[in-house]
Amino acid sequence: MYDPSVVSYSRLLELFWERLGDSRHLLNQVGNDRGTQYRHGIYWLTEGQKEEAEASMAAAKELALVQAGKTIYTECKASTTKPGKPFTSIRLTECRMKQ
Repeated sequence: MYDPSVVSYSRLLELFWERLGDSRHLLNQVGNDRGTQYRHGIYWLTEGQKEEAEASMAAAKELALVQAGKTIYTECKASTTKPGKPFTSIRLTECRMKQ
């Protein structure tokens, strides 16, 4: 669960780009794993996080275009997760509802 007193949202964004690496240029793919379940994204809960996320995305897109002539396929949108609810329980609930 995200705790802003432990790590800032801007630090999470830095780590996200570092860890994602070249997969940021792949649509619905991370490494050799493919499919919509491998879509990567940045999600925000507050307006402040939205501003940071959009600025981070814009900087990453500019850098990718200038340095490699590539596009970034990472999605950037509002989170549908409620604060304090573990992500895995949400995903399991969504999967059960689809069956």
